[in-house]
Amino acid sequence: MTTARVSQPLFSNEKELQMRLLNSATAWGTFRANVIKVRREMPIGGCIPDIVTALFHDEPPQLLPRDWSYRHTSIISLLRRFNKLSPPSITSKLFDSLKPIEQALAELKSSGAIEQVASGSVRLSTSMRSLAGEVISVEAKLRRWSDALAQAITYKKFSDTSIVAMDPSFQPSDKVRHEFKAAGVGLWTISDTITVLVPARRVPCRGPDKEYILASATQKKTHTLWVRR
Repeated sequence: MTTARVSQPLFSNEKELQMRLLNSATAWGTFRANVIKVRREMPIGGCIPDIVTALFHDEPPQLLPRDWSYRHTSIISLLRRFNKLSPPSITSKLFDSLKPIEQALAELKSSGAIEQVASGSVRLSTSMRSLAGEVISVEAKLRRWSDALAQAITYKKFSDTSIVAMDPSFQPSDKVRHEFKAAGVGLWTISDTITVLVPARRVPCRGPDKEYILASATQKKTHTLWVRR
């Protein structure tokens, strides 16, 4: 395994590093947004990123039912991809049953997230179609860069940008930097400021997991889990 030079860490544990990141979310350089929401340790798709940030160009509207679920965001994800679909097509693509899909569609129509067209198919409402959001996921580690990189790669399934944030005592070799660059994962060190060692490669992501994150960041019932920056 490639080794890297290390010295005495600035942070005594990873939680301290996470909290420094959480408090610096507004200073994440090239990521431009008018609304920034951030939270720690969000379980999603079998992963738990240390920090998840949802960024919006404008104030996100409340467009989901009060008791929304992954089924609702999966439907929204499908409609972003296919524009309009019939209830049986949605049921087939989600490997679900028609009755719960029809119930979810009725709830989404009532909340203003979708609308029905003349053919009986449904599509996203104008407000939902115009909702623009991005997700940044960060894995924070003191020294175990290879574990952090492996985890950050899995976050690309639901993130537009994936980053590893390390203690400033971490001094990566050229080979380590190359591994991050090849994976498209950003590499930062954190102290009083953020030092970008390898820029993250932003790759626009679509899918139900990303849609679930954005929904969680916009809905009032989960507001205590998210902090606005």
